[in-house]
Amino acid sequence: LDCLYADRRDRSVLFWRSLPVSDLRTVLSKLATAVFATVGIVLGLSVIHELLLLVVALIGGGVLGVHIWVVLLHPWAIVSGWLVLAYGLLAQSLWLLPVYAWIMLASAWARKAPFLWAVLPLAGVIIAEGWLFHSAYFARGVFKHLVSWVPLAFNFKPLVDAGDPDISMGLQPVTFESVFRFLSSGELWLGFAVTAAFVAAAVWLRKNRTEI
Repeated sequence: LDCLYADRRDRSVLFWRSLPVSDLRTVLSKLATAVFATVGIVLGLSVIHELLLLVVALIGGGVLGVHIWVVLLHPWAIVSGWLVLAYGLLAQSLWLLPVYAWIMLASAWARKAPFLWAVLPLAGVIIAEGWLFHSAYFARGVFKHLVSWVPLAFNFKPLVDAGDPDISMGLQPVTFESVFRFLSSGELWLGFAVTAAFVAAAVWLRKNRTEI
């Protein structure tokens, strides 16, 4: 949210422009850092946290006489959990690319308070729809898009509606079929198109606006 706004605020955008790096490459590198570095950080912290818990459990089990060390006889169960987590984080990041791109567009546009520029237009649409039409289709659409990647990427359905009983997960949460279903989703590719439009607008703003 602050990456393109801070460049203009501290005038470092002028320094970066003196280097042989295009505005497109700069914006894409910032977007990739926000998306994929987050995946790596969360995955790394989760693995470290789980290993620490495993060590504590092994020590505690040894003290109490509980033979919890049998967990180590099935290391693939632990590693497969990490792989599923990595896949889920990556799938979520790809699905939420339009959100990241929208935030970067707000960062490139805002003269002050980029957070408000990122939030207020969406809140304005929701409030205007509720006031004029007494409906909430836009809010529901945004919420369902934020969670609709889960039944595509995994073999289970999240509890989206209050009366939906289907929340069970099969023995194989991820299969080639679920990966293909996710990657071939029209909603995912529409999100890529929206992301491209937002990124293009952010690049144009960065190229033509340097002042706060």
